[in-house]
Amino acid sequence: MSGQFEFPEHPLSNREDPFVDETGKNPFADGENHEQPCHDPYRSRVDDFRPYQPRDFVTSVRSRGSTILMLGLCGFSTACCATLSSTFRSEVWMTPVAFWSVIVSLAFGPAAWVMGVQDLHAIRAGAMDAHRRHWTTIGCGLGMLSTVASVLCVVYLVASLVLWWDV
Repeated sequence: MSGQFEFPEHPLSNREDPFVDETGKNPFADGENHEQPCHDPYRSRVDDFRPYQPRDFVTSVRSRGSTILMLGLCGFSTACCATLSSTFRSEVWMTPVAFWSVIVSLAFGPAAWVMGVQDLHAIRAGAMDAHRRHWTTIGCGLGMLSTVASVLCVVYLVASLVLWWDV
């Protein structure tokens, strides 16, 4: 925008633009862009894409493989306990054990799964130490299994409660 302001009835309409010097150019403007305008908003230039490359000054994050493995093991063991206690409900106390096991498994399993996926992405990008990658992979897999087993156990328990309620 150069020259005078657009509203002639405004009291400041005779004021000059403060961002234009005597020659009519803006000294704060960006340099001239000699590239052809791109009319495709979804197209990116190949030169703009640079994958993450850690440099000497970048500190890589320590691995959380042992934490993810422990979360996965806790989730998987409680999912197995929930599955066994909901399947073999011969005793009265097995139903509360199944419910508490499902709750604990649904807390630990997805946490291990999400943390494992994030850490594996960071390891692939080079931003995290790959020292305990196998522990992270195992913990992520156990988190997936425990989440699926817990959801199936919840479906089974709800279906059995509905059938018990109808009787």
